[in-house]
Amino acid sequence: MKSKHSTDHAIMSPASRQRGISLIMVLLVLVLVALTALSASRSALFNETVTGNEADYNRAMAAAEALVRDAQIDIVGYPAVGVPCRNGPLFIGCRLSVDAVPAAPTAALPFFPQPNNANDGDDLRDALGALPIPCAQGICAPAAWPANALPDRFWFAANFAATFVPLAARYGQHTLANGGATGNPILNAANPQAWYWVELIPNYAVFRCTGVGCPTKQSPYIYRITAVALGRRANTIGVIQTFFVPTPPSP
Repeated sequence: MKSKHSTDHAIMSPASRQRGISLIMVLLVLVLVALTALSASRSALFNETVTGNEADYNRAMAAAEALVRDAQIDIVGYPAVGVPCRNGPLFIGCRLSVDAVPAAPTAALPFFPQPNNANDGDDLRDALGALPIPCAQGICAPAAWPANALPDRFWFAANFAATFVPLAARYGQHTLANGGATGNPILNAANPQAWYWVELIPNYAVFRCTGVGCPTKQSPYIYRITAVALGRRANTIGVIQTFFVPTPPSP
C-alpha cells in the first residue's frame, strides 16, 4: 500500500509583500538621508576651514602692511611732519643713540642715516659689517648689494626663528606705535609674531637712480623693507618686500 505524503507551501499574501517592499524603501531613504547629511557636514567643515584659512592669511597680510608703515616711520624718524618719534638728546629719529647728538651708530645701538650726514651710512656698515649677518635691531647694512643682501626667501629657512628673528625689529619697538590699538593679535607686543628688516642700499653704487622720486644727495639711500607676519594657524604667513625712498620731513 502506497503512503501518501502531502507538502504544505506557504503562500505570501499581497499585504506581506507590500510590507517587505516598504521596509526596503524606508531603509534606502534612511541611507540616502544619512549620506546627504554626512556630505553637508563635510562641506560645511571644508568651507569653515577655507574661510578660517583665508581670514588668517588676511590678518597676517594686514600685519605685514602695518609693519611696512612702521618701518617707514622708523627710517624717516618722524610719524608726522614736525613730530619726532622720540624727544631727548639721546635719541636720533626713532632710535636711541650711545651719546648726545651727533653720535655714530653701533652694532648695539644702530640708527638710520640722517639727512646731510654722509658718515652715518659708512659708520653703520662698519659697525654691522663684522657680524655674520650684517643686521641689528631691524637695520641691515650689507657691505655690497646684492652679494651681501638677506638670503632670498629667508623667512622659509629652517633657522628663521633662531637666526633672523633676533636681528629684526618688532612693530612699535622704536616708533612706540601701539600694536594693541591695531586690533591685530599678531602685532601684540606681549607675543609678537611679526617682524621687519630694513636693508640700506647706496643709490649711487647700485641703482644710480636720478630724477623725480629718486634719492637726493642729502639722503642718498634706497631701503628694502621685508615684513614677515606669522598667522595664528600653522603654515600661515604674510610677507611684503618693498623698496622705499624716504623724503624726510623738516623737523
